[in-house]
Amino acid sequence: MPAFPMPPPSHRPDRSVSRIAVSLVVAGAALAGCASAPAYDAREAVVAAERGFARDAADRGIRAAFLAHFAPEGIAFEPGPIRLVEVWGARAAPADPRRLALAWEPAIAGVSSAGDLGYTSGPYTLSEPAGRGVLAHGVYFSVWRRDAGGVWRVALDAGIVTPEPVQNAALLPDPLPPRGDARPAMPDELADADRRLEGAASAYAVALAEDARWHVHGRAPVLGRDAVVAARAADARELRYTPGGAAVAASGDLGMSYGRYEAIGRDAPPPAGHYAHLWRREPAGWRIVVAVHLE
Repeated sequence: MPAFPMPPPSHRPDRSVSRIAVSLVVAGAALAGCASAPAYDAREAVVAAERGFARDAADRGIRAAFLAHFAPEGIAFEPGPIRLVEVWGARAAPADPRRLALAWEPAIAGVSSAGDLGYTSGPYTLSEPAGRGVLAHGVYFSVWRRDAGGVWRVALDAGIVTPEPVQNAALLPDPLPPRGDARPAMPDELADADRRLEGAASAYAVALAEDARWHVHGRAPVLGRDAVVAARAADARELRYTPGGAAVAASGDLGMSYGRYEAIGRDAPPPAGHYAHLWRREPAGWRIVVAVHLE
């Protein structure tokens, strides 16, 4: 892997491409309408914002576009969580800002009923057009918050490298939208929900929504609760989840959390990695819609 003055990516290149930080996220466009705008319109605003961000990355380069479109407190992983604007902003800009090209598009998207928290996910490709060609491909997952000025900026970004390119169709359909009848909630509720995941894979299964999806570094995404449970059944480890942060929509029906997970027990290996969870409130309580494990 060539050395160049960019942060190593959380979710784009794998360890062989070694942390060339590429954190796909979204933002940049104002949400049309007020917080009570129809969910379809809000979804389209998030998708349009991300596509605009992708165009900006192509025009100005990855670093400049990311610094412009992340929220000041926006989280990326390299491999642990960082505040991207703070960390990348302190690093020197590359001599050629467009030597690397990052191309992506949203396949799925959703927003809270309050229109203040949203997410997208889709395939990406990282390449060196004038050099070695494609360096990595995979699937990104981004959470966005609408700021006080009505602009969507990334709150969290976590993604995976996949063995083969992933097509949009493999990620469809959208997860179910929030019901819009949830009560107000606090981020501490999601931190507590993360802690309750401790134990074997069966403990995790209880928290999954029926339309949950699991993104794990080095594998293709797994869609559907039953498929996720079956995929995780091969992991005999007991895991502990330590929250690092969380955010909840004003409507209390959509939220995100992130932190570290580690194997526990006398013969357990060292800390295993980091996670990001997208939560949707259902009648039975908070359920995981998207889980990203970065090992």
